[in-house]
Amino acid sequence: MKLPIIITAGMLTTAVAYNAYALTCGAQPSCDSLGYKYTGTTTDCLNEPLKCPFNSSYFNCVKKADVMSYSKNTSSWWYQDKATGLIFQGGKVNVTSNSDYSVSYNKSFTNPPMTLVLTPYNQPTNAPGDVNYLVSAVNVTAYSFKIRYADSDDQHQSRRQGYVSWFAVGY
Repeated sequence: MKLPIIITAGMLTTAVAYNAYALTCGAQPSCDSLGYKYTGTTTDCLNEPLKCPFNSSYFNCVKKADVMSYSKNTSSWWYQDKATGLIFQGGKVNVTSNSDYSVSYNKSFTNPPMTLVLTPYNQPTNAPGDVNYLVSAVNVTAYSFKIRYADSDDQHQSRRQGYVSWFAVGY
């Protein structure tokens, strides 16, 4: 009775030792082959970086540049979602002429935008007492549009001047 137990114990010991040998002597995969492609700073990650188990200086994460791009300054901005291609943009311009005022988008669209909204930023500078004025977009393309800023209750639609804000969405 003892002999079969001894033989079984010996076989189990050999199997465990063989498995331990196989685990420690095999070729270790590289961090790059496991998908850990980045080193250095993790500040441009959108999520918590995943560190390589074999070398903690390698990590992987979703980078901001992989999902979006944007630009901004004091008078204009744009944002593009790289997954969908959708572009949001806007700005503030000073209409300084008495004719349609041309504005180029901060980032061109492939097609004219789906939405283009304009609004006066302040009262007109050339007629500050006018309370009936309007702003509209004309000649809308994928690259630009024109602002028409005018007195709404004047049959000749006398032109107005001043700051106008705009917002556009498209592809």
